[in-house]
Amino acid sequence: MERKKNRGAYITLYALVLAGLLLLIRSCAPQDIDSMLSENGIHSDQVMVVTPIDSRTHLVLYQNTTADGLASGLIEQEPWSSLVILPQDVLQDNPTEPISSHSSGYQMSDGKAFDVAYGYVHDPEITKLRLRYELNSSSEEVEADILESSNKNQERLWYAIIQQPTTGIQLDIQGLDNVGQVIYSSKENED
Repeated sequence: MERKKNRGAYITLYALVLAGLLLLIRSCAPQDIDSMLSENGIHSDQVMVVTPIDSRTHLVLYQNTTADGLASGLIEQEPWSSLVILPQDVLQDNPTEPISSHSSGYQMSDGKAFDVAYGYVHDPEITKLRLRYELNSSSEEVEADILESSNKNQERLWYAIIQQPTTGIQLDIQGLDNVGQVIYSSKENED
């Protein structure tokens, strides 16, 4: 009789430990992106783009209503925790320019650093953007993603992930037309 009581106690203890572990694992799962952004004061109507950078990191472009401009942020999702990184800088758009641009640098928790360049394409003739820069005596090039607006009267949004930090490096943003001719260069427009 004593053996049956002990076995019942062990089974009950095992079931309680298993249920506790399942609850712990479930509570440690990464949060969904919408709730993470909401907790950081970014509401769904402000979000313009959420796109993955890698398996655990997402880029967010959103309308920063406090600073009145387009801003970027990163979401790092880990199995046990998640982190939202929101720099305080924003793009102050100039609709009279063919392209507006801004870049933000990010330092990740694993030590990896990179930049995100983003902005608006105002010139309807520009169908492709590429970013060029000199790094360690070699020329690098990144193609930007241009998002078509659902409203013909709105500007198109663009962004690019630059895998190396480019602080202090001059980016040449080139706008190309539908036949591949460069019709805009930020370096040429500086003069």
